[in-house]
Amino acid sequence: MWPNGDALHYHEYATKDGVRHGAEQLLLDLHEITGWPLAMSPLSRPIGLTSSEGKVSLEPGSQLELSTEPLIDLDALVDSSCFYERQVNKIAGPWGLKWIGLGLNPTARVEEIDVIPSPRYHFMTDYLGKRGRLATRMMRLTSSVQINLDYDTEVEGMEMLRAALLMAPLSYALFGNSPFSEGKVSEFLSARGEIWLETDSDRTGLLSQVFDESFNFASYAKLVWECPLMFAQDEKGEYVPARGLSLADISKGKLPGVIVDAANRMNAIREIFTEARLKPGYVEIRSVDGQRPDMRYASTAFWMGVLYHSPARQWVLENLGKNSPETQHRWLVESMKHGLAAKVSGIDSVKIAEQLFSLAREGLIERAVGEARFLKPLEAMIQARTNPAQTVLNKFKTEWNGDWAKLIDYCSICTEEIKT
Repeated sequence: MWPNGDALHYHEYATKDGVRHGAEQLLLDLHEITGWPLAMSPLSRPIGLTSSEGKVSLEPGSQLELSTEPLIDLDALVDSSCFYERQVNKIAGPWGLKWIGLGLNPTARVEEIDVIPSPRYHFMTDYLGKRGRLATRMMRLTSSVQINLDYDTEVEGMEMLRAALLMAPLSYALFGNSPFSEGKVSEFLSARGEIWLETDSDRTGLLSQVFDESFNFASYAKLVWECPLMFAQDEKGEYVPARGLSLADISKGKLPGVIVDAANRMNAIREIFTEARLKPGYVEIRSVDGQRPDMRYASTAFWMGVLYHSPARQWVLENLGKNSPETQHRWLVESMKHGLAAKVSGIDSVKIAEQLFSLAREGLIERAVGEARFLKPLEAMIQARTNPAQTVLNKFKTEWNGDWAKLIDYCSICTEEIKT
């Protein structure tokens, strides 16, 4: 989105009136200047690119996402992101377009944003619209930092998944960054988190069954096998609505023209939206709102420092693993609302943050590649007992005097500054 005079406009897929360039034109221009191959929808419209830095894709509301190739350390991630963003800004800069680090579009209403021309997203819209009060907002208005960390063994992978789910409430307390919704101040510091709570209980949340001692990769595969699907691919590879049928149902022939093949197994894995999830070879953390670049890398460093560090994982499992599912859920909601001030059943978010920050830094120092420096902005926030949402909200109410353009300027600082 970008400021234009006194108005704040959201970005769209199609170009409007030959003036307001949309995401479609951005992809076409990126293809033209970089040579990156276009990814086309079944409707022959561009919906992504295969870039030198990884997969570039459009989310349902034309949010632009980079999924980088696997990288060895955080400096490599910064270099890759900077290169990619320079290419994007060569086109978007002259348009006056600014990319913002927030977890939720602060002003747009869901009905103002069209779903991109990708059949699976339209099937998702139809399905989720009947499942959750805020589900369609999730698709069109939200943005997050998704952190993917690899594991070596099943034991390590399950430890990482459990720790990531146990820490999800703390993650929202630390990295909540969506205090505005539809042009108003929200009751949640992470309004994005609230939206996920009201999306679809079949596929979101904290996945409490993971904490059964017998739960393993085979158990997770069974969960994937039985998950209600929103869409699947037929034998021609075309997306079709799955109507809530699972892979188990499909294996019995209940969805004509669709079989349980590699594509649909991967579709089923991707249609689980819990706060952390397993994918082949890595754990994905999904509890971080969209961020300005400094906190984008601080959040990544924090999660790396904890999940790659066995003593940190063990601390999480031993201390947070004592909480009941009900306590975890209440802590999650309170963290989304109140950040580090959240306290539930004796849980002190600040004390847990301080302990895990120390363990994360220890883990990064052991990696011995200089990544602990990325934690500095997070350390300052923990010391101040605040999070990104509270910072931007305070500035918006005081020094910016409610000026949305100043909010956008603040949230659109270039990644290049991280390297200096």
